[in-house]
Amino acid sequence: MPNSTLLAEFAARLKSPGLENGDRNVVLDGNSLSPGVLYDVAHSGVRVSLSPHTKAPVDNCAQWLEEQLAKGEVIYGVNTGFGGSADTRTKDTWGLQASLIRHLNVGALEGGKLDAADVRAAMCIRVSSALHGASAVRWSTVQVMETMLNAGVTPVIPLRGSISASGDLIPLSYIAAALTGKNGSFCDVRGKSDPVPSSDALAALNAGPLTLSPKEGLAIVNGTSVGAGVASNVSVEVDSLLAAATIASALVMEAVGSEFAGEPSATVCGNKDIEGVFKVLLLSPASWRELRKEITGGYPRNGREKVSLATVSSFLTAALHHLNTAMATLTIELNSVTDNPLFHPQSNTTLHGGNFQAMAVTRAVSSLATTLVLLAELLYALHASMVNHDISGLTPNLAWGDPSRDFGMKGVDIAMCALLSEIQSLASGDVSSHIRSAELDNQSVNSMALVAARKAREMTKLVKIMVGYVLLEACQALDLAKKRKLFLTAASEFVVDRASRCFETHPAVSAQLEKTFILQYEATKTMDVRMRMEHIAASIVPHLIQTSSNAEHIHELLQGTWKKNTAAVLEHMWSSLKRSEANGSIPLSPVIQPLLARIYTHIRDDLEVDTHEFGHSEIPHGAVVDIIVRELAPKHGRLAVEIAEVIAAAVSTAPSYTNGSTNGHTPSGRLPSPDVSAHDEIAASSANLLKISQISTALAAEALLGTIESYDPKVHALRPHPGQIRVGANLTRLLKSSRLIHQHTPDADLSLGDRGLSGPRELKQDRYALRTAPQWIGPQMEALEIVIGVFSDPDASDIARICALDGVRACVQALCRLAMAQLTEIMTDSMNKGLPHSPEAGISDQHQAEGTMAKLELLSAPLLSHMQNGEINKLDTLVQQSIRTTTEALTAAKEIFTAHMYACVRAVEQRVMLEEKITHIQTAVETRYGELLPGFTQQALGTIRQILQASSRHDESMLVNALSSLLLLHVDISIPDEEPPTIDISRKSLQVQSRLSELKSVISEAMATFKNEADAGEYVGDATREMFVCLRGLCQESGGLEGLKNVPEFLEGKYLKKVLDACLP
Repeated sequence: MPNSTLLAEFAARLKSPGLENGDRNVVLDGNSLSPGVLYDVAHSGVRVSLSPHTKAPVDNCAQWLEEQLAKGEVIYGVNTGFGGSADTRTKDTWGLQASLIRHLNVGALEGGKLDAADVRAAMCIRVSSALHGASAVRWSTVQVMETMLNAGVTPVIPLRGSISASGDLIPLSYIAAALTGKNGSFCDVRGKSDPVPSSDALAALNAGPLTLSPKEGLAIVNGTSVGAGVASNVSVEVDSLLAAATIASALVMEAVGSEFAGEPSATVCGNKDIEGVFKVLLLSPASWRELRKEITGGYPRNGREKVSLATVSSFLTAALHHLNTAMATLTIELNSVTDNPLFHPQSNTTLHGGNFQAMAVTRAVSSLATTLVLLAELLYALHASMVNHDISGLTPNLAWGDPSRDFGMKGVDIAMCALLSEIQSLASGDVSSHIRSAELDNQSVNSMALVAARKAREMTKLVKIMVGYVLLEACQALDLAKKRKLFLTAASEFVVDRASRCFETHPAVSAQLEKTFILQYEATKTMDVRMRMEHIAASIVPHLIQTSSNAEHIHELLQGTWKKNTAAVLEHMWSSLKRSEANGSIPLSPVIQPLLARIYTHIRDDLEVDTHEFGHSEIPHGAVVDIIVRELAPKHGRLAVEIAEVIAAAVSTAPSYTNGSTNGHTPSGRLPSPDVSAHDEIAASSANLLKISQISTALAAEALLGTIESYDPKVHALRPHPGQIRVGANLTRLLKSSRLIHQHTPDADLSLGDRGLSGPRELKQDRYALRTAPQWIGPQMEALEIVIGVFSDPDASDIARICALDGVRACVQALCRLAMAQLTEIMTDSMNKGLPHSPEAGISDQHQAEGTMAKLELLSAPLLSHMQNGEINKLDTLVQQSIRTTTEALTAAKEIFTAHMYACVRAVEQRVMLEEKITHIQTAVETRYGELLPGFTQQALGTIRQILQASSRHDESMLVNALSSLLLLHVDISIPDEEPPTIDISRKSLQVQSRLSELKSVISEAMATFKNEADAGEYVGDATREMFVCLRGLCQESGGLEGLKNVPEFLEGKYLKKVLDACLP
């Protein structure tokens, strides 16, 4: 998207980030939430109402579920257990929902509670999700949540406890507990200082408590709403901070005289539109920047530079693009359905998917974190360019009085350093790199989205304080700069005029005196005023002596009378430049652009923030910054509103320089050719890794007897993230013709009929790392496509490249985390449905991959958060380090995927052998007993599969024992009534023994005669067959995993790339 469009959207969001025309009502229909609208509901007491068009689909879905239960259908989470306990069954479908809420209410409020605005956001998202009519939540239940939102009744939710894998289970369970008036649940009520029991709060509303119907409890707790709600609220705050940082940058550049040519540089493309905004903000009618050009020797000094316009615009452009990426993702998430299972009454279908996996939210939060780090680094550089007198040309520490007593903003420098360091530590790594398998190893990959959003919230608070400090300092710097300009103008004229009158100096000498005066003024900033003026006056004397031919004049100069009198006048002139009594500031409106003057005047007059002057300012800097920070609240703070209007005005009048480039990243000169090559290699390797991740997931699904049910387009249509949709479609294509996928059907005995809980307890859903693959890989696909776009732009700026390389490593780490989860599921006996593996080889490979994964997690830390002082204008060294680290991370990723693909190839071959073995034994049993004992045969076929898939040991005695128990239920032993009891018992025993012996012989012979002659390549999907055959051949030729790592063609070679492209063009 062109930068001019992004800027227009940015300005529009700021001016009206939520509701239009002061509307105080939000109509929820499942599709109309945005971060701005949600922020209104969460913070402003805006009322919500349910679209009447949504009632019919909501009622239809709830009714459809009732009909399915009446037919005796087994539905996950409705009459089964949850997650790793899904193999249990119950007929108490209402009680099951209460039990779900009970076991999830484990949060500890001693660890803090979620902010009420974030809880309101989560509730609003849950309501919106239910209105799609896919979750079987009753209309009456949705209405109760609507009533609570409008009445300001907000459940109290513990802050901690969510891993954001199967949604934010524990936090959302407290909303469900509040709806049911559960003992121990509380609500904050608008107008009351203390929380009240939920039952009392609902009773006051005549709205409950409720009893949750089948699926309602799961529909409420199984979603991404808390993490998405927090992230969405944070995104609006970051939007406001980006605007404030833009204004702060313009104020600082005015104060310290940063270079500005009036037109964007010819070598700059992507940030031209941002520079256009600064052109509007900085084109002042009488800028003091021109004065700096007349000073020889000028700045930078001591190797330090001011923050240039090119640097500021490149940082802000990168921040804007990351912010817009995050808000686009969050807008989709706010209007999605993220629980499981989902229902599609139109097609009479129950959908089992992984929309609850919140990786999309984690990636969005990662973009927000990048935005915040960029702003923090920029703000610190702006601050340093003001308080460092060698850079700013102003007084040390922006002190108004004598430097020996007035230390101005020196304390602020310490605070800013602390804030930046804390922000860098919060951004030092993706939380998803610290995940652990949870809940009986069912939730094997978890996004930690809520934890990430909470970290971003903390970063937002810190960046807001940094903005407050920089705005305070910028106003002080503007006052000092104006004072400096007034003094230099008046004092230089006085010195030249006095010298001319006293000593009749030549005009050329007068010009030299003026230049000397200015240079000496700049060189004596650290002196107290009296000493400074004496030094300046003394420095002029030699020039007058050298150019004078009058002995009396020379004598007067040597006596020091002229120097003493001149210094006294200069000291008086400096001291007379006092603060304005009206507002504590020197009027600036004639000097800076009127739009910027609005912000300066607002801070000085409306917020009553005085110029800091030693001996006059009684309010500490911290208290003043608190005032500014409070007024930066989005949409409500007076300063935030003023800034939004100024930005909107600047954007509307700024020239657009967009030249058709749509990658949206700030260029600042062409890359050196070695960097082009390195970026091309990283881009190619990243794109390859995306394909490999999907293909290896397909092979893992075949090895673990997965299904394509989780990849149903109807699942992804309810959460339409583009990457998720594409990955789901790719996996469906890869698995479409697989014999392993399609020949596997759940065992027949899954109903709750006469046998009740007897019979097989087959899980109704695939393994977690398979089922949530589209929701996990999809966000990485979207992120990598964006960063690869940066690499394809030869003019991308250093900061854009650093952010892109950080993004590559984060995505690669996430892809490898999924691969490791799938590898664990393949190698773990209780998860892999009977795969016979070699513990010596397989476990060793797995442990080696785990060690590489630990290394990769260390490499994935963002280098952006490790920027050092002075690096903001020169980032080429950090770019080179980022390239090296990213290359090393990709090498580690190749090692992990090598182990994963090797395990998948072995596992598919073992799966085919096991399937052939199961079929062989089933055929033997069916041949012997099919006509004789049809009832036994029907159940025996399922039991054979169940036993052989239950463990990799494939113990013959286990199978015989299980079938023997089943046989006893079906063998009819008829004994004549006239036989004596002893004969009866004896004959029965003999007949039973005979039957069991025969059964044992049938099984033994079948297992002994089994020979695996199947070609595993004929079982896998058509789209993956060439890849499978290629990998199998490489594995066989190289002698195992260690040899495979040394095969140049693997994961990199041209042949394999051709195969990859054939699988996923």
